[in-house]
Amino acid sequence: DAEKLNGMTAVIHDDALESKKIAEKFSEIDAVLTRLNKEAIHALKGTKNAMTNAQFIKIIEDAKQAHLNWLSKLKAIAETKKINPIQLDGHKCQFGHFYHSIKMDHPGIKDKWHEIDALHNQLHSDGAKVLEAVKNGNYDEALAHYEDSKRLGEKIFGIFDAIIRLIKQEDAKNMQIFQ
Repeated sequence: DAEKLNGMTAVIHDDALESKKIAEKFSEIDAVLTRLNKEAIHALKGTKNAMTNAQFIKIIEDAKQAHLNWLSKLKAIAETKKINPIQLDGHKCQFGHFYHSIKMDHPGIKDKWHEIDALHNQLHSDGAKVLEAVKNGNYDEALAHYEDSKRLGEKIFGIFDAIIRLIKQEDAKNMQIFQ
């Protein structure tokens, strides 16, 4: 039995090392795709194939919904005291990929757009704090970190809504943000 257990442990160890290698490869691929996406968006800017205002608004609305779902998952982790997989890297969530691919030049939107970065990174960082608190059995602390995340989410959503309003104002004047 000890020999079997030792063999099983070796297999698990080898599988863990292989999983780590695969995760590293995915991370490399992710970085390349992010760079290529950024280059493509930049290359299309100012052309007839540039992102439209409607497409940009849709992406922001989708990001808002994705982060509402993320907050819901985070709340469930804090309340059930059970850790589940959740994206903790603000650069690797769907919106993070998009956000870091865009160079916002529009003067009316630029400052608001740049304001999102620190808040968004903190949102995901607070998610990590929730998981760490649950892991350590500090359930009240986990709930407090969730509330911090929720407040940050509300700030981000307010900025999203303000940006959407500005884009719609530009759209009413037949002005495209990325053209």
